[in-house]
Amino acid sequence: MMLRTIAGCVLALAGFSFSTIAVAADKPITLDARLAQPVMKAGEKQHNYLRIGLNGCKPERTSNRTPVNVAFVIDRSGSMAGSRIAQAREAAIMAVNRLEGNDIASVVIFDDKIDVLVAAQKVTDRRFFTDRIQQVGARGSTAIFAGVTEGAKEVRKNIDARRLNRVVLLSDGLANVGPSKAEDFAQLGRELLKEGISVSTIGLGKDYNEDLMLQLARAGDGNHAFAAAPDDLIKIFNKEFDDVLASCAQTVSIDVDLQPGARVVRAVSREGEITPAHAKFQMNQIYQDTEHYILVEVELDGKAAAAERDFGRVRVAYTVPETGAKQILDTIIRRR
Repeated sequence: MMLRTIAGCVLALAGFSFSTIAVAADKPITLDARLAQPVMKAGEKQHNYLRIGLNGCKPERTSNRTPVNVAFVIDRSGSMAGSRIAQAREAAIMAVNRLEGNDIASVVIFDDKIDVLVAAQKVTDRRFFTDRIQQVGARGSTAIFAGVTEGAKEVRKNIDARRLNRVVLLSDGLANVGPSKAEDFAQLGRELLKEGISVSTIGLGKDYNEDLMLQLARAGDGNHAFAAAPDDLIKIFNKEFDDVLASCAQTVSIDVDLQPGARVVRAVSREGEITPAHAKFQMNQIYQDTEHYILVEVELDGKAAAAERDFGRVRVAYTVPETGAKQILDTIIRRR
């Protein structure tokens, strides 16, 4: 199995017990912003890299955790026939069984047609979910774009900054009905992220469309994993739910403002809105005990490179999942 975690997030969640961990709400995350190369030649225009680090809170033992609002979107097209669809069913049932009565879930299945197998509702009756999922069989063509869009519609019914709002797609990525280009899916991911909905993708089979699935997850601030064999799905779903159930900040926006003499060249690690003096990024969640970072290439003129002053400021706004409270962090960009 190969697990790719998007945007450089290194997950350290081994042994995580989702029902007994919650976040420390007094100081959920910390912020650091500094130049990668602190020593620069005076009087010369040069490029440097701004590294913005966001560190997730330390987990606390408690009986509470942030509730989730998740749509499972399952590919039932003909290419999923056999072991792939069987393992997809098993993985989705396992995920539902990890949820609790205050969580909200839905199940969307697709081939060339889209069906809402279970509409968004609280998981008070797991048997109802599992009985419906067990009926899923393979048939038809593959309309991935429409399936994800329908899953997002179910999440949107109960979207709440105090919940973890996510679409989880299981597919071989072989889209042949509707939009099929990777950029189409990247744009879909970006649009959903603006609403506070992230998208994780699980690619099935060695011939799956990695580019399409990766671009969707990356733009949607979710995780992407490849299941080389159907048996990998259970492990991947366990990792995904360790991730989903371990958030300490929601709907995160990062604003970078540079002083005169410094300008933004490009975003390196994730997509953002870029102008010469400003950059803006979004994340849907920041996870417990995990560092998330953004890397931005900047250009400094000779005076700015020589100056012993800050180069600008970084402002981070986010929501605390447990309470819905709005929090702001603000720091100068340091040379070292």
